[in-house]
Amino acid sequence: MRKEKLFHLLVLLGFTLLSMTISAQTDSRDVYGWLRYDDYNQDEYGICKFKTDAADDIQLVWPYDQARVACAGAFAEGFYYVYLYETDGYNATPYSFNRIDLSTGESTQVADYRGMPFLFQDMTYDYSTQTMYAIGYDESVYTTLLLKVNLTTGETTIAGEIGESKYVALACSYEGQLYAIDVDYGDLWSIDKFTGAATDIGYTGERVSEDLQSMEFDHETNTLYWAGYNFWGTIDTSTGAAEGISKLGNYAQVVGLYIPFKKTNPNAPAEISDLQITPGANGELSAELSWTNPSLTFGGNKLTNLTKIEIYRNEQLVHEITNPTIGEKSNWQDTGIQQNGSVVYRITAINNEGTSSTTAQAIFIGRDVPAAPSQLSLIALDENRAKITWTTPQSGANGGWIDASALTYKITRLPDSIVVAETTTGNEYIDNSITKLNIYSYQIQAITLDGAGPTATTDRLVMGPALTVPYRCNFATDDQFALWNVIDANNDEYTWKRETTLAAAYYSYNVSICSSLDRQLYIALQVLDYALCSAPGAPVKVALMEKGIGEDVYSVCENGILQPYFSFVAKNAGLSDQKAFVETVEQALREQVKNGIDKNALLAAINCYEFKYKEADFGAYPKGLMYGLQALDSWLYDDKAPFMHIEANETFDALKKLVQTDYFEQLVENQILNNTHKSIVSLLPEKGMESRESEKLKEMLAKKKDSLSAEELQAVIAETKALKAYQEEESSPEDLAKIPVLKREDLGKEAHPFLNEKEPFENTILLSHPIFTNGVSYLHIVFKIRDIKKEQLPYLGLLKNVLGLLSTEKRSYGELFNEINLQTGGIIFDAATYTDAKDYSKFELTFEARAKVLYGNTPKAVDLIREILTQSVFEDEKRLKEILGEVKARLQAQMTSAGHSTASLRALSYISESAWASDRFSGLGFFRFLTDLYNHFDERKAECIREMKTLLSFILNGNRVLYDYTGTEEGKKLFMEALLPFHKGLSAENNVQEAFRADPVKKQEGLCTSAGVQYVCRAGDFRKAGLPYTGALRVLRIMMGYDYLWIRVRVKGGAYGCMSNFTKSGLSYFVSYRDPNLEKTVAVYEKAPAYLREFAADEEIMTKYVIGAISEKDTPLPPSAQGSRSFGAYMSGYSFAEEQQERDEILSCQVADIHALSAQVAAMLETGAFCVVGNEDKIKEQAGSFLCVETLV
Repeated sequence: MRKEKLFHLLVLLGFTLLSMTISAQTDSRDVYGWLRYDDYNQDEYGICKFKTDAADDIQLVWPYDQARVACAGAFAEGFYYVYLYETDGYNATPYSFNRIDLSTGESTQVADYRGMPFLFQDMTYDYSTQTMYAIGYDESVYTTLLLKVNLTTGETTIAGEIGESKYVALACSYEGQLYAIDVDYGDLWSIDKFTGAATDIGYTGERVSEDLQSMEFDHETNTLYWAGYNFWGTIDTSTGAAEGISKLGNYAQVVGLYIPFKKTNPNAPAEISDLQITPGANGELSAELSWTNPSLTFGGNKLTNLTKIEIYRNEQLVHEITNPTIGEKSNWQDTGIQQNGSVVYRITAINNEGTSSTTAQAIFIGRDVPAAPSQLSLIALDENRAKITWTTPQSGANGGWIDASALTYKITRLPDSIVVAETTTGNEYIDNSITKLNIYSYQIQAITLDGAGPTATTDRLVMGPALTVPYRCNFATDDQFALWNVIDANNDEYTWKRETTLAAAYYSYNVSICSSLDRQLYIALQVLDYALCSAPGAPVKVALMEKGIGEDVYSVCENGILQPYFSFVAKNAGLSDQKAFVETVEQALREQVKNGIDKNALLAAINCYEFKYKEADFGAYPKGLMYGLQALDSWLYDDKAPFMHIEANETFDALKKLVQTDYFEQLVENQILNNTHKSIVSLLPEKGMESRESEKLKEMLAKKKDSLSAEELQAVIAETKALKAYQEEESSPEDLAKIPVLKREDLGKEAHPFLNEKEPFENTILLSHPIFTNGVSYLHIVFKIRDIKKEQLPYLGLLKNVLGLLSTEKRSYGELFNEINLQTGGIIFDAATYTDAKDYSKFELTFEARAKVLYGNTPKAVDLIREILTQSVFEDEKRLKEILGEVKARLQAQMTSAGHSTASLRALSYISESAWASDRFSGLGFFRFLTDLYNHFDERKAECIREMKTLLSFILNGNRVLYDYTGTEEGKKLFMEALLPFHKGLSAENNVQEAFRADPVKKQEGLCTSAGVQYVCRAGDFRKAGLPYTGALRVLRIMMGYDYLWIRVRVKGGAYGCMSNFTKSGLSYFVSYRDPNLEKTVAVYEKAPAYLREFAADEEIMTKYVIGAISEKDTPLPPSAQGSRSFGAYMSGYSFAEEQQERDEILSCQVADIHALSAQVAAMLETGAFCVVGNEDKIKEQAGSFLCVETLV
């Protein structure tokens, strides 16, 4: 193939365009492009060629991998440039910007485009300014952007915004005028290349689809060609009218059009020839260039005048040779290269008549990283050993020089990600550390002092010691199933297969119950909820769990509507369990009616709800609001009874008396068993259903669009534009003035104090928070455990979930739970981290017991905590597995329904030691540990029990404990008296050891679910960039939540919500909630710093944001929360002076402060921690943005 060149036009002073000779040809011309689809040869992709008058005969010139396809391309400066995306046949993911030599087909990556928010629709080269332009539709802002593309780096910059319509073809005349075609109208538009402004020229007369297509000028004839939807023809640039020449062969789609042309002075020099470039030896930063100067003119005559040779390195003119000898060999050594990397040299010859075409060549200069090892082989030597061999890389990953004498290899075994060799040499390695049967592969990475090259991975092989019997496996993963060969022994074509949805059904047994205007029934239903199913050991729960119907069993009582309903639910049950589920529920209920419901369970339930009623702790929600909402439970249905359920003291007293009667048994019999207003609901999973429904919706919408007339389509477009305009329309000042607002001077200046009083207690301290609590004590026992081993973190997560739900040496787990609720308002166990306010790289890890209790029951509460901590029966394997199943099921539901929390903690765990630890005892890391433990419980139960007991013994040490109390002095004295025997029972051994080191790794995970929405998180740490925390960040959080993120992610993007957070430690994130988008939302995040730099608001708007930030500080807190706030400040070493400073910074925040915070946001985004929980198809469309794509649960 003839090597095509880029032609420059040099117009010198004193010459005019009339001095140019332009040869206009009327014969058929060659056209190059990228064939991205052919209806006949559907596997053919790559660079193609056809004639302008014969587009039905397309020839493939250079085929390429069909998994990577070009969406746009253009020829420039000696090379053909393309934007490649990856595809699985359905989804497109940006991949790279490549440079291709059309004479050899060799492709070189210029830039990594993974993470690019959109594909290019088309590209074109402007010869008048030597600029590559592209258009791309940014769905995050519903705008087609005009972009400039740097040919050396692939970096894109926005030249302008074309408009809301989607444009699908772009071309540039030789004089530098841009043209584009839009999808909405099918018109040709002229585009201002400096601003992006579009001017309508006229209707093409052809149907325009959203499929990728291209335009290109034949610069010799100034004819504009268009490869459109099953169309090949020309376009009149004065009217926009298109004239068809032929169809594209086999309904092909061709992008990246290029029509070779000759357009220069025939007396200018021809191009130089025989260009050879030799890199400096041994990685030296130099290059030797040699070539032959032209001896002929461009027109083919003898050259008599050659004034200069120009040599460009990348975009820079680096050398000139004046008065070179015509037709002779020339050379030049480039010693000015500053760094290792790929270089493009371009050489032109010049005389007084003009400039030759450019001759270009790309080459890597300097020291390269090694290429990936090749010819990998993996064989099993025996049950414990595997041999890996490979061929040493002879060159660099980019074709450059490598120091072969310094080659070492890092070998990582998969799937357990164990590095079996860090710096091995040679061409083989034997791994003798295989201890478990599994499917293994190995990643091998060559390394020199210049860096690590790309990895290569062996094939997968089943290896490891034979299984011992009895062997149990529930085939929870594909790999567990792949360990086995399935044999169709009788050849009937029916064989075993793994069904991933066998234990994923939901069943519910539901009854609708008379009226919520019965004040006793209103609370009695909650009591039944506790006594029948919600409490550990409750009869319906036990009956279903013992039959293996569901991993998690619970009941639901909705009594806040006129006709309440009551439900029993089994989650993650078998697909065929519906009949057994119903029979088991009804049988358990009949036994309760016949034998009577446990009186202690009923009393415990009544005490539990009465304690909550009297405590009235609604957390951050205002009491008035919560009481008002509860009033609606009766007031909506009887306007004379707004306080029926708020005034409940007499109701609780009456129910306590009714426990001794058959009142509750009669409720079960009449309102549940004999109730004919009943439903049984089954939710059975169907693999791939979400994707199929999504495809059906797309097809339905496409058909709907095709059925619309031009007028109807324009009406939809107009309505959409009107909606967008309405969304963006600012409220009028008159309307805003109607809303009463506070002023800054109305806001309190003093920060709320921390209420911490510290006093010695035995060999430790008691921290107290003197607050009036209406006779309730909040007890808090804290063990500092920063020095546990990091391998124990998941077992810490287990402890906090199982303690209080296991039997003790004194009581069964059901009796224990009832006793807790009879004597206290609840006992919980938890783990927490506290970041050091003086050194944010440090944190404390704690294990904590909390209880709330009436003063008189304080000794009983402390004794119950002691009983649980020291006498729990971990050896009850059956009960332990039940708890693990329930915790797993609820975590699973929580991670999908609160995916924003999952995504944000997971993203922060990539960069923060404390978040890394939290993830392993309460996040996704813990869930995966728990799932594996549950699925292999029989094999791991002994280890699990041993590890929990060992860890608990380590924790229960008097040298680790501190005590914390919220309440009055009277209650504190009772607590101290009750603590004496508890404290004396703790170990006095000094068991302090070195604190563990966390090892966060930036995983960039896409966590797939079956849901149709995403939770998109970007996280980072601005303190690592040397930037401080300031109270203005709280104002920024409010502003982002009600302005930038709200408008772009929720209002325009359709997400249910979007939030941000900026902590004092520097950890920060953006995360969306129930978001239909992914890449659009990421694009919104990326543009936040630029938005903040240009942010504008008047004093009234800024005051609203300040009020929002300060209201978080001034939210009335219940006593328990006041105590927790003060305790957190104590544990972190956070002073009142720092709290006051933050408040001052909030109150004084101005627009300039928001501008300055763009640096913190930019630093957060530059950290690059990225995690998405969302739809499998959506995540796989953007697979290139992730280092890891896997199923969430």
